[in-house]
Amino acid sequence: MECGRMDITFIIEVVVLAVEILVIALVLVHFHRLEKNTEAVNRLIKKLDDHINELEHDYERIEKCVSRLCQSESQIYDYLKKHGKKLQRS
Repeated sequence: MECGRMDITFIIEVVVLAVEILVIALVLVHFHRLEKNTEAVNRLIKKLDDHINELEHDYERIEKCVSRLCQSESQIYDYLKKHGKKLQRS
């Protein structure tokens, strides 16, 4: 009977060891996936940052164009007024 108990104890220890190894493997896989996801998120953040910088640059260009148009509009109205022409502002 003692031999049977040792066999069962040994089998239980082997099963516990196998479960521990499986848990460690799952944790490693989880961290590997987490690392890959972190890298992907970092790439997305970089792309978003690049797009934001591009939008800021475009916005600055648009502001300059609008400023020039406003100046041109004022100059056009002044020119027309000076030459007696009438143009309605919208």
